[in-house]
Amino acid sequence: MSSTKPTLLYIGQPITHAHDQWDRFRQSFNIITHDPTAYTDLASIITAFSPSGPYSTIAGIIRPSLSTPPFPKFNAAPPAHAPHHRLGQARLRRRGRGAARRAPHPRRVRESRRADYFAVEAQAVNRSRTPRGDVLGVVGLGAVGAVAARRAAAALGIRVEELGGAVWYASLDEMLGVVDAVVLACPHNEETHHLLNERTFGLMKKGGRVVNVGRGKCLDEAALAEALERGIAGAVGLDVFENEPEVHPKLLGDWRVTLLPHIGGGTVDTNGNFECIAMENIEAYSLGNGKPLTPVNEVKI
Repeated sequence: MSSTKPTLLYIGQPITHAHDQWDRFRQSFNIITHDPTAYTDLASIITAFSPSGPYSTIAGIIRPSLSTPPFPKFNAAPPAHAPHHRLGQARLRRRGRGAARRAPHPRRVRESRRADYFAVEAQAVNRSRTPRGDVLGVVGLGAVGAVAARRAAAALGIRVEELGGAVWYASLDEMLGVVDAVVLACPHNEETHHLLNERTFGLMKKGGRVVNVGRGKCLDEAALAEALERGIAGAVGLDVFENEPEVHPKLLGDWRVTLLPHIGGGTVDTNGNFECIAMENIEAYSLGNGKPLTPVNEVKI
């Protein structure tokens, strides 16, 4: 192999869709495949990334597909020479490193429970409300938030706040007092951590609906469970969780709560696109202008 090629650490399951693109991609890089059975604790991971370790020369990490988490969980920051597994975006920015979006982790969710047809119907009828004419507030009007808002408006007749022609609010506090339902579609950072919490739930209309398709830690699940108990939140839909894959126990058995295991984009086509865009991000960063195509944090060059 040419020593001038950047070295990448490949983690996760093998490419399953974009085979032709992968064949072209790997001609430009030296690829080291991570063996999760060889590194099962924090100490072994640190050793692997240490100056004399097998991962010491990598220029990047590529994880293009859905797979179980490749590294053991740990909360302490790794050494300065180690790549930043699950470090915050602010810390990545301070250290001059970039991260790009990739596939979400597969997550566990409770098993479906068999129930009597009419019992289920009664549970739904006694708790559901028609959203037509209600006001929807969107926090994070990026690609996902805008699509969610337009679909809600078209399919359910919901009036949408924070969309072209609708009302824009400078503060979340002001918006929460107006809307009947709120969708979180924002990234997680220092500013959005526990954006919905005990205080902000108290600003909502009684019986308001809460949906989170952004990041789990944007919502305080303990405060959400309390809001449900007090009737402040009338219904909840979560695709992401504060401590994935764990879910707050009070949310699991509540008929007003709908849970999905972080699979909002879980299709064959989407998984194929994950593989392609992971490779394209690495190419743009390593072989192009130094900026990924879909950055999570700002990359300054």
